[in-house]
Amino acid sequence: MPATLDRTAALLHDAVDAGRVPGVVAAVDRPGRGTRIHVLGEDGAGHLLRRDTVVRIASITKPVVAVAALALVEDGLLDLDEPVAAWLPEFAAPRVLRHEAAELDDTVPALRPITLYDLLTYRCGAGMLPRFSFDLPVQHATAGLGSDGPPGSYPLPDPDTWTARLAAVPLVAQPGTRWLYQTSGDLLGVLLARRCGTDLQTVLAERVFGPLGMHDTGFSVPVADRDRFVPLLTAAPGGGFAVVDPVDGAWAAPPVFPSGAGGLVSTLDDLLAFGRALRDGGAPVLSPGAVAGLTTDRLDAAQRAGAAPLPRRRHRLGPGTGRRARGPLRLGRRPGHRMALRPVDRGDLPAAHAGEVGRARGAGARALLPRCGALLRVGGPSRAPATPTATPGRSEDRRRRPGTPRHTDCGTVPGGAYSP
Repeated sequence: MPATLDRTAALLHDAVDAGRVPGVVAAVDRPGRGTRIHVLGEDGAGHLLRRDTVVRIASITKPVVAVAALALVEDGLLDLDEPVAAWLPEFAAPRVLRHEAAELDDTVPALRPITLYDLLTYRCGAGMLPRFSFDLPVQHATAGLGSDGPPGSYPLPDPDTWTARLAAVPLVAQPGTRWLYQTSGDLLGVLLARRCGTDLQTVLAERVFGPLGMHDTGFSVPVADRDRFVPLLTAAPGGGFAVVDPVDGAWAAPPVFPSGAGGLVSTLDDLLAFGRALRDGGAPVLSPGAVAGLTTDRLDAAQRAGAAPLPRRRHRLGPGTGRRARGPLRLGRRPGHRMALRPVDRGDLPAAHAGEVGRARGAGARALLPRCGALLRVGGPSRAPATPTATPGRSEDRRRRPGTPRHTDCGTVPGGAYSP
């Protein structure tokens, strides 16, 4: 067995044996060298984990929704530079706080419209602030809209009501100027559903899940599959774990508000299919140029510095968030809670393991999945792929993929725009 895989297994066994997580489902997949699967421990309720265990994938929802958006761009149904007001008219004339601590009536007009590109790079101007004292007027105004707690913490209103409530709150920053976590993903999900005249689950099923065979991925868990689902856990004050959401809780039925920022559940094999598609050039869901655009860092130095405090040592990053993960990764501490990509010092890992896990460039895609938990690494070549680096919609890559039929259900909204 290769030394790297030995060390990966040792890392995972150590996490379970030390009680940092009750169980782990993990995969390491490398072209030409096969796939190694690790299934360790249980779900915190005494049920052994399985390869097909269903878990909440939280922020890995973000790149899935981003892929669906770029597929629509490639089919000519959306444009990255188009103002989102065509489909989110609530944001036709946004106001912006003079500064993040300003009172809600201390605003200026937005200097330009919010675009689809802004949503994909999490720079629409709205989002979670890197300020955990929760003492600003804008934070109080957006409480309960899904950016102040893990998915499933409380019921959200329907997408139209949610969007109207969010639009009534001033933006924190001018569009395109600042990276802010979470909210852009939820807005993007609303936009895709409206553009296609259906719900977000249907959009993702047609654009991503169906083509990739991701049959266990969605916004809820059917009764027939609930024996494979795990409870949402958190660390208990006296040690061990406490249940935050049971298997028959928030994911037991299709949600009123499907969160494009963090609402999906999935399995290891479904996410392997997703990661392999991105690693291998995007087919059958995206062109290689779209994948190159998706995985390119879009932030400038100031935007990266401004985002760094959220969180200080735990980065929920990846395609569709505008940022890329760098550095070795390790498991988080809250089983079944949320995906976390956590940079660690190389000294925390054996040299061979650190070098393998830490390779963030090239065509590889990797993610730590829910901390109940699952670890997925889909390795790729260490060199960048020989594909265009332009973003679809900003170059010739906006063309529809040859031989790919248009999806007519995404072109049937009367009038070419959305009116709530």
